[in-house]
Amino acid sequence: MSLKPYIILAALTVLLASCEKEKGGFQAVDGEVVVLQEASRGNGVDLVLMGDGYTAKQIRKGEYDKVMRTAAEDFFSENPLGGLRDLFNVIYIVGVSEEEGCYNDHSTCFSAKHQNTYSSSIKGNTALIRRFTSNAIGEERLKHSVMAVVMNSGGHGGTTHFEDTIEGQDFGDGSAITFIPYMSGGEQFRQVMLHESAGHALAKLGDEYYYESNGSITEAFLKRYENYAPLGYYRNIDITNDLDKVKWKHFINDERYASEKISTYLGGMTFKSGVYRPTYDSLMGSQSNPHFNAPSREAIYINIHKRAFGAEWTYDYEDFVKYDQNCLSLQR
Repeated sequence: MSLKPYIILAALTVLLASCEKEKGGFQAVDGEVVVLQEASRGNGVDLVLMGDGYTAKQIRKGEYDKVMRTAAEDFFSENPLGGLRDLFNVIYIVGVSEEEGCYNDHSTCFSAKHQNTYSSSIKGNTALIRRFTSNAIGEERLKHSVMAVVMNSGGHGGTTHFEDTIEGQDFGDGSAITFIPYMSGGEQFRQVMLHESAGHALAKLGDEYYYESNGSITEAFLKRYENYAPLGYYRNIDITNDLDKVKWKHFINDERYASEKISTYLGGMTFKSGVYRPTYDSLMGSQSNPHFNAPSREAIYINIHKRAFGAEWTYDYEDFVKYDQNCLSLQR
């Protein structure tokens, strides 16, 4: 489905509300939509970018545009996303903030803030983010979209808020909103952008790290896992270490993936025990390894194809391996 009807409507709305664009500059109008690309295959998987803590002056100077384009490039910088880029619609929406930077005492468009100095947890005005997105692409497409808010700030970590969960699907369909500090761009931002927006928001992957202070999994987590795993969440974590039953068992004895040392490693979802991950480290872990592991790549691959071609699209393991091995050879 083309985005053009929604984009045209959004553009008309902006035109009526805006002043004349400065020659050689950018408009600083809340809700202005800039199309970075439209899908050339399939129904289009929607990546919607926004920035918070950017003033009208920064937007007019082109800083906002540069950050949005950097975020888009970073999202597609890792396999299997890069080779499937033609299945995506990518837009950014302008959000004008009164003050520069996302800090507790600043007034910003989407009110994105770290909860405290020692926490990576970030909250913001998700209702407004959804409204901006709905105005740009329509309410129905919003329910299946990834919305990424890039914060004009430093600080560690990022946060994903799962907004819509689509029942009856087995590939993690549904929308999510991520908040990621820009941190002046660079490798750290790239990894957090991928971890939050591609890993969590798109593919519904779990965290592959744990804290020494956390013990075994809780009843609350176990209940959430049992409710969401059948819907396609958490394809990269499991609560069994049985090599014949674990979700990624098909990779363990496949010699083509021997170099990744895929097995069952204790610890994940911040818990030290009771949950297992496929590799010692990965982009969904501590990020000392800046790549997704094979089970995560598989989950991303499945999710993108299901969203682009419909839930009836059929997954074939050998097709994935052929695609994946080709990507890996290019990466090397």
